[in-house]
Amino acid sequence: MKRFLLFLLLIAACCFAYAAEKTPAPFSWQDAAKEATIEKFPDAASVLLYDVESVVYQADGTSVETDDFFQKVLTERGRRELRTVQLRYCTSYGTAKFLRAEVLRPGQPARVIDLEKYAAVTVDPEQMGENIYDPNWKIVKLSIPGLAVGDILHIVTERRTVKPRIPNVWCGYFVLQSIDPILRYEVRIDAPAALPLKSIAVKNEVPGAVTFRKTTDKDRIRYTWTAGNVPQVFPEPKMPAVYTCVQRLIVSTVPDWPTISRWYYKLCRPRMDAVSPAIREKVAELVKGTKKPEEKIRNIFRFVSQEIRYMGITTEETAPGYEPHDVRMTFDKRYGVCRDKAALLAAMLELAGLKAYPALFMAGDPKDPEIPNNYFNHAITAVERAPGDYILLDPTHENTTDFLPAGEAEMSYLAATPKGDTLRLSPPASPLENRLAVRTAGEARRNGLMQLRTELRFTGINDAIFRDALARWPQDTRQQYFAGRLKQVFPGARLTGLETATRYTVRLF
Repeated sequence: MKRFLLFLLLIAACCFAYAAEKTPAPFSWQDAAKEATIEKFPDAASVLLYDVESVVYQADGTSVETDDFFQKVLTERGRRELRTVQLRYCTSYGTAKFLRAEVLRPGQPARVIDLEKYAAVTVDPEQMGENIYDPNWKIVKLSIPGLAVGDILHIVTERRTVKPRIPNVWCGYFVLQSIDPILRYEVRIDAPAALPLKSIAVKNEVPGAVTFRKTTDKDRIRYTWTAGNVPQVFPEPKMPAVYTCVQRLIVSTVPDWPTISRWYYKLCRPRMDAVSPAIREKVAELVKGTKKPEEKIRNIFRFVSQEIRYMGITTEETAPGYEPHDVRMTFDKRYGVCRDKAALLAAMLELAGLKAYPALFMAGDPKDPEIPNNYFNHAITAVERAPGDYILLDPTHENTTDFLPAGEAEMSYLAATPKGDTLRLSPPASPLENRLAVRTAGEARRNGLMQLRTELRFTGINDAIFRDALARWPQDTRQQYFAGRLKQVFPGARLTGLETATRYTVRLF
């Protein structure tokens, strides 16, 4: 099944020319099923026979998206992967549901799946691992009973956006290649003439695989992309997320990144202005006696990162998931999620006389810079040293010795400024800043035993990983961990003592 497409649809949310597409022949799942065989696709678990994604969006950014696809099961692995299908959505912005599900077998009547019996809606449990609770994030999961190798799974889904994340904006991300072969895939977008697509890109295009056509009438514009006979991809160890590497279509009604930047600034500004006398007093205390801006940044950053606990409940109304709480609430409660801590840090730095802004951040693989959109999954703080030159700070990492952990190097961010800024990459981390230094001294005794004392000094990403773990583990767990690593190298060795020092000072530049 098109697993990567379903994943990317949760976050739903360039000019180019393609050869004109001929009118496609009517689809026959029976004919497509004959073409999709294990002999033709020996490395595939299943084959996407046909998929039509249809989107109709309006000038206010609301939309209705339907997905109608046929997937043939080739192997037992494919059967296991397809026996459960799920949709993830946020009720703050819209709905998602299955319209139809059926199992097709050549020469037999279609077996229609009872959606009321086999589909269930639950609160998404993944957020709990991040210490965040948002009851509006839901998963509708559909079980497919009796699915067998050789079956064709036909599913139709619908997603409705009743509240766009950014008013009067619509964005789309469609994966036109997968770990499964694709025989035919169509993306149809019906747009109002008053809000046409302004940014369009097909990335990592398979030569000759995609065609495009566009038609217009008085009030609507219709865009259609068709991908045919797209080969499967084979993931490699440690490679970036597959959806960032394969053939994909990205579209947006936003003309540029500064538009997104200004939107987020206007969203955060009232929350950052909600400072209290207690916040002003705390800032004065933290910067007392400091002379350099770097010292002010260090003291305020250390307070927000260590004294404001990372946790929260999403209750915002204007833009849930993006909008921070009033900074006085985060300060008084002493907790908040990434956007809350980023806004509080920016507000406190402003009170200290610095230019600071919240910044949208994409933790993971870099974004495609050609297409401005609201697809971000994190928020940090940016301090402007000079126009376009920022110091990046992530106060959600409570034990880091760096303003921005080394694990967040070369990732996309967008500073939210009054005039609007462009998409940028966080600076790379030098290998020399990610070292593990090991120093061992000891003595050999007459009885043949050797007693050693080893000191481990971590920096950069190594420091961030171990410091976070050691700060959470009790002493017994630390002892067991290092004793186990020691015995892996020297089976007869015995750990006689362990000392850990997790206190730190945030490093300056």
